[in-house]
Amino acid sequence: MSYWWLKEALRYQSPNAVVLETRYAFYKESNTPFNMNESFMRKSMDPMKWSKNKMDAVHVICSEDHAQSEMSYYFTNLLYHSRWKEMTEDEIMMDAENAPLKGFSPLFATNTEPFEPITISGNEEIIPLDSKMEDYLVKMADLCRENEIELILVTIPATDMHPGMHRSLQAFADEYGISYYDYAEKDLFEAADWNLTVDNPADHMNWHGAEHMSELTAEMLKKRGISSVSDPQWKNASDYYEMIKEKGRLSEITDLQEYMNTVNLTSQTMFIVKDEGVVLSSDIISTLGLHIEDSRYRWCTAIGPEVTDMREGNEAELFGTLSDGLEYHAGGDELILNSSDYFREGKGIHITVYDPEIRKVVDEVCFEFDGSSLKAARD
Repeated sequence: MSYWWLKEALRYQSPNAVVLETRYAFYKESNTPFNMNESFMRKSMDPMKWSKNKMDAVHVICSEDHAQSEMSYYFTNLLYHSRWKEMTEDEIMMDAENAPLKGFSPLFATNTEPFEPITISGNEEIIPLDSKMEDYLVKMADLCRENEIELILVTIPATDMHPGMHRSLQAFADEYGISYYDYAEKDLFEAADWNLTVDNPADHMNWHGAEHMSELTAEMLKKRGISSVSDPQWKNASDYYEMIKEKGRLSEITDLQEYMNTVNLTSQTMFIVKDEGVVLSSDIISTLGLHIEDSRYRWCTAIGPEVTDMREGNEAELFGTLSDGLEYHAGGDELILNSSDYFREGKGIHITVYDPEIRKVVDEVCFEFDGSSLKAARD
C-alpha cells in the first residue's frame, strides 16, 4: 500500500524525502499473502482516486489474494448490497477530505509497562525481511532513486523489535545507500528523551508520543537540509486536532471529582459498573451524581444525551443501542461496547466514556476502592 500510494503521490508532488516506517516488513497475516487483512487494504485503497495506479494496485492485490474480487473494488456496492440499510455516513463518505486527522488514529492511554530498547552487538543472527515486503522495499527504493528522492527508513519503538530485525534493515539500507533510524535501539531511544509517565512510545503511540515522534522526525529532516512547508490541509484541520487532544486529556485524570467535572454528559455517554462488595460513602455516590438505595450490591448505569438508565442488584444488566449504532451491554463483570469489553481489572467503579462526535471510547478506567479512598487504575 505504501508503494502504490507513493506512486500516486508522485502524480501531484515532488518531495525531497520519503520517510517509511518499517515495522511491518517482517510480518504476514495468516489468511492472506499480505501483511494486512482485506479490511485494512480497503481502508487504504478505497480513498485513492481512480487512475492507472489504482487499477494496477487492485489487479496486483486480487491476482495474489484470490479471496478478493477486482470488481468489488470498482463497484463497492457488491460488498454492501446485503446491508445497505445499515450503512452509516462515515462508511459512505470514505475519502481523504472527510478524514481530518489524515489517517492518524489517536490512542488515549498512558504508558504503564517499562519498555526495554534493544542493544545491537553485531553477532545476532539476521532475521530476514518477509520476501514480499522486501520486494516492495526494493520497488520503493528504485522509485525514489528514479525521482531523486531521499528514502529514509524508520523503526518506531516496538515491543517485538529484535536485534536480528535491526541488522536485516540496516543491511538493506547499506546496500541501497539509504539512511535507517531505529528508535527501538538503545542509544537512539534514550536520546529521544521520552517521558514514560506521559508518552506511550512503544507500538501504537498515544497522542503525546505521536507528537513527540513527529518532532523527532522533523528535527531529523531539518538536520538533513530538508525545509518545512506549509499545507492548508493540515492548517484547516488544526482546530479539529485540538478538539481531539482536549478529549484525550480525560484519560489523564486520576481524581474522581475532577473526572466527573470534566466528562461532558450533554455530548458524551458514560457507562459505569460497580463491583459487588465495594461499599461507597455517600460523598462518593454524590460525586457520581447518582442515587443508590444500597451501595453494597453490584449496579450499573448509563448516563448521556440519549440514555439515562440505572440497574441495581447483582443480576442487573443494561442493554441498548445508541443512534449512531453503538451497541452496549453493562452488567456482571462486563462492560461491552460493539463487542469490545472495557471492563478493567481491579475492584471498584469501572467507567467507560464514549464520545459520539469522534465515535471513540475516550477513556476506560477503574477507580479502585481500598476501603477509604479511590485510586484511578488504567491498563
